[in-house]
Amino acid sequence: MSTGSSLLEEVVWRGNFHVYLRQRYSFWPTAILTGVGWSLWHLPIAVLYKPYIMPAVGIPAYLLLLFGFSIVLSIIREVGQSIVPVAIFHGMMNVFLLRGWTAYDRFSR
Repeated sequence: MSTGSSLLEEVVWRGNFHVYLRQRYSFWPTAILTGVGWSLWHLPIAVLYKPYIMPAVGIPAYLLLLFGFSIVLSIIREVGQSIVPVAIFHGMMNVFLLRGWTAYDRFSR
């Protein structure tokens, strides 16, 4: 399930947007613009679904973390020339990282 939804998300971000930008810009501007857009795309999740103790710190930290992950995903896309490894890695991030945070949240209260 997670890899399927990640594949759909990556079709848009690294399959279309990255390719469109890459035709006009070098790798780093493309990766940075994609990272900013992808991070902001997740802003509703950060605001509505993440239970932060200090939202003024947690939300920017979450978006910065996503920006870093987006750079890694763009590198994988660039090297692999395919969105399949990107979608698999994205799905693994969702399963292991998000499940880990959820478990941590449950036990830290």
